[in-house]
Amino acid sequence: MFGRRMTVCVDIDGNDFVFNAKHSCVTAEDAYNSFTKPIFGEGVVYDVPNSVLMEQKRMIKAGLSADNFRAYVPIFIHEVNQYVDKHWTESEGT
Repeated sequence: MFGRRMTVCVDIDGNDFVFNAKHSCVTAEDAYNSFTKPIFGEGVVYDVPNSVLMEQKRMIKAGLSADNFRAYVPIFIHEVNQYVDKHWTESEGT
């Protein structure tokens, strides 16, 4: 994934190994930092020590609920339409 070698375990024993592994052996920060850092920025989510990550997860969990994502859709649509309208107009030379 993104130029890294990864092994995925999908059976019950594999899941136990991954989900119950010691943090010192398996870290989400190592797996996700390379592609979340450009999205969220430095010092946010997976670009922080695990103790800070756990605090941040508690704060953002409510904002990432299914109901909230449904509420975000009209906002996403509006922003995409604004972007397309602006860039379409610029490319048309008006």
